Amino acid sequence: MKLHLIAAATLAFGTTAAFAQDRDDETAAAQAVQASQQEDEIEEEEDDRGSEVVCRTERVTGSLTRRNRTCLTRDEWDLVERRTKDELDRMGRNASGSPQLCNDPTRPTC
Repeated sequence: MKLHLIAAATLAFGTTAAFAQDRDDETAAAQAVQASQQEDEIEEEEDDRGSEVVCRTERVTGSLTRRNRTCLTRDEWDLVERRTKDELDRMGRNASGSPQLCNDPTRPTC
């Protein structure tokens, strides 16, 4: 009699564990699909963010009231900032009297 109860309990517990494991596998698969969809959405948002137009207003040198408004995409602003930084670095190297080293092989002159 005890043997039958133990066998029945083992069988019931074993099938419950198997069902729970199947549910865990299904949940994990659903979470993986959802995570990949979120990654795709983030990549699309980043792509969209780069093409977003941003306008900046700057003061005109020598004028107290005149302003200059420039509108570029975020990618274009990043390019402007990168070029400005590169040019400032180049001017600093030249002003210090150090030999000019070109770290960018795509540019013929630094």
